[in-house]
Amino acid sequence: MALSFNINNAGPLAQITLEFISLRTAIHLVTGAYGWYKSYERSKSLTHLLSVSGGELVATSSFNRELYKENREHHGMMQSVVVQDGTVQSTPLPKATTAVLDHPGTACLRAMTTGILCFYGLDASVSILQDLIPFALVQYNQEDSKLDISGPLLASLRQWVSSVAVEEDCNNPLINELPLVVGALRWILTPGYKRPFKQYPTRSLRVWTVAFVMEKLGFDILAASSVISNASEYNHLMNDAPHKFRESSSVFLVVAGIEDTDPWMLNESPSIRNSELRPQLTPIRGIPWLAFRHLRGRDRDVNTQFLADVWSYAYRSASKSIGSFKVRMTLLKVKLVSQDWQTISSHHSSLLTSFSANLACICGPAMRQFVPMSSRATGWDPVKLGEQFNRLSGTLEEQTDLDEDIRDNCYILISIILGTLYGVCSRFCKDEGRQMSEDSEIAFKPDIVFSARLKYWATQIGLALKPGVHLDQWMETVYEMYLGHDNPTSLQSTSTYIKVRQEPEEKRLLLEVLFCFHIKRGQILNFPLTDDGYIQASSHLENSLTMHLNPEPEVTLLSRAYEVRADATMRLDVEPCWEADPRTVVFRVRKNGIIIAPLNIQLVLDKMFFEKLSCQCLGPIAEVTVPVNERWQNVSIDQLMRLRLPGVSYNRADINYAGNKVLIDARESSAAMTFALGIVDSRLVIIADCLECAYKHVSRNATLRDDGVAIIVPWQGEGTTLP
Repeated sequence: MALSFNINNAGPLAQITLEFISLRTAIHLVTGAYGWYKSYERSKSLTHLLSVSGGELVATSSFNRELYKENREHHGMMQSVVVQDGTVQSTPLPKATTAVLDHPGTACLRAMTTGILCFYGLDASVSILQDLIPFALVQYNQEDSKLDISGPLLASLRQWVSSVAVEEDCNNPLINELPLVVGALRWILTPGYKRPFKQYPTRSLRVWTVAFVMEKLGFDILAASSVISNASEYNHLMNDAPHKFRESSSVFLVVAGIEDTDPWMLNESPSIRNSELRPQLTPIRGIPWLAFRHLRGRDRDVNTQFLADVWSYAYRSASKSIGSFKVRMTLLKVKLVSQDWQTISSHHSSLLTSFSANLACICGPAMRQFVPMSSRATGWDPVKLGEQFNRLSGTLEEQTDLDEDIRDNCYILISIILGTLYGVCSRFCKDEGRQMSEDSEIAFKPDIVFSARLKYWATQIGLALKPGVHLDQWMETVYEMYLGHDNPTSLQSTSTYIKVRQEPEEKRLLLEVLFCFHIKRGQILNFPLTDDGYIQASSHLENSLTMHLNPEPEVTLLSRAYEVRADATMRLDVEPCWEADPRTVVFRVRKNGIIIAPLNIQLVLDKMFFEKLSCQCLGPIAEVTVPVNERWQNVSIDQLMRLRLPGVSYNRADINYAGNKVLIDARESSAAMTFALGIVDSRLVIIADCLECAYKHVSRNATLRDDGVAIIVPWQGEGTTLP
């Protein structure tokens, strides 16, 4: 796909075309195995399986397909902005969707599924549809037939609902009122002339909200705006005035103490494997308001507003204390601007021990501001506070006669810990390319702070402060804190999955950028995704081809170039692996827009993790003397490309023969450094700024004297001049 536009009086630049993505790539990403358009194909599979099972998918007469189509087309538009004749104008553009279908039964099922997904997660939605489809959406081939949604049919339904959820980008909390909701949905799907009563009273705000959504999706009902607040109004509604309302049946919310509501409520709730609250989208500053929402309007000093102030103070104090981080092997260590060990009291340290003693170096300001210095203060006994947290997390039985001071102080301590953890991790997250702030939006599970997961977060971030945390545990913690990830066991090593889009930053090594998380809302459309929403790296590796080097090198001095200019002509793209499995991705290197080679992401990351050599000198040494018989020589990035013969640049450059040893200066760009790491095939690759340390490392390994060795000088920033 391309965008073309004209510029008046611009000479050779009068007409410009920007290439976004090829049409073939766009079609593949949409319709491929992991493409968002798969709900269309899965709907066909579902209808075929229903037909084989003895029924046909049909629409109920209470569903108005034309109204549904009209609402979809009206609300499914994107607004574009154009400038014409000096005037800014807005024009609607259609949004690609599979929601408007020609088959009435499929359209009705899609409308119902979309409405349910507004409130429930995948498991709950599938359970509800297991009840509703046989009840009202299937016309049986034989009158005495019954439809059991299980086995392959259940799997097909689940896959289809999953794909609809991805396309609709559903992300709302789950409230477990299923018996009430399913009963109301049965009534909504029942044709109007078969409904035993025209008005449906409910005591559940969730049911009324579901009815409102279903009304907008084309179903023949009305979510009444009036509320029934006493028995007289209820009797008038149900007995005296049912025929005075509009043709559509109405759902009324009953707030009076009347038991005779929700007449079609199920006796049993459909079984759901996961009934936890789904993550809620909230600005970071809204975290304490969700976590302590049950304390709003409380007449004690410790209420939601106070705890939000505590949280903000701890968040800002922790954020200011964080400097950068260091990755060595598979461990990540956070560096601090300043530490607070000396001023933390023994009482404060004992309170933090239940979470992580290492947090003491950054919790000091908040602890001194809101926590007394002595354990003798009322309600601040560490043992009793620990017991209270265990009660909140469900590991101990709650006591009704517990001292309220202890409960309040436990909330204060949790607020300090929670604010500190988010203050630390937010320094390594970006929102639209900028440092994440308290206004940035994340997905947060409100009740997780009163579970064992809070201690887990504190433990992992404490390890990141000292002595270091494993990369997998660090990423698992960040995903759960910011994306509400609820299945940490499915997280794989960074060498297998790319969890976030990687966008290089100026003056930072690519290795560091890999652990700067770019958090964005929405659905990724320009990469193939797995069913779990991950971008999976390809295992494909190009064959190696011997690289022709100088057969008689006479180099006695290895040295870096005095001046390196930034090269913007080489770029690195993440694209489907067309050479093997297009459901996975590779790094694809381009020079002036021309494809040079695909690179295996796992190979590049492994070298970054394990082959970087730290300098032990006072400063990086730019040159080192070497014997001629060791066959050292300098190889440029242009030489590695091997563009003279078509197709050769795709092959990895094998330098292992004849004990060749090369120095590659890749400081011109991050793309050049990544290209060198991915294209060189050598028994040893060393990433080092200091040539003295790199050469000593090679010399100490006698087994490497007759093997291929490559020293790669990494990119340091935009243009580097040696001192």
